[in-house]
Amino acid sequence: ASTWGGGSGTRRVGPMGTRAEEAGAPPERASPGNGRTILVVEDDPRVLATTLGALRELGHRPIPCDDPRKAPAMLAEHAAVGLIISDVLMPTQTGPEMIAALDPRHAHIPVLFVTGYAGEDAGGAGDAFGGHHVLRKPYTLARLESAIAAATI
Repeated sequence: ASTWGGGSGTRRVGPMGTRAEEAGAPPERASPGNGRTILVVEDDPRVLATTLGALRELGHRPIPCDDPRKAPAMLAEHAAVGLIISDVLMPTQTGPEMIAALDPRHAHIPVLFVTGYAGEDAGGAGDAFGGHHVLRKPYTLARLESAIAAATI
């Protein structure tokens, strides 16, 4: 993978991006002072590593969580978490089940579900996801940052 300004390719986390991104222009990024502390709940180690890298590249401070059952303890340990990004389908507990089971003191934390599911609610904040924002996999860095911005307004 090349770095912005250091190579001719673009880094993609997913499919077709914007024309500017396809032309090699970097996506708009959060400045280090504006980056968020984000709990990333994903059971697939490769997807987790890729997501962590993408979030760091966008100026955020991701905290990895490889099992949704560990999320409550991770939230208790990291009080600065300002967003939870979670896969939807995981073997031990689904993302929506995890969010529903969290202590009410964490109810203020915005949630962004990430899924490859192609159902009706997969593109927006639908009832299947408790009204939380949803980002379809695969995605580009620009779409990830836009989804984070939408989820945290």
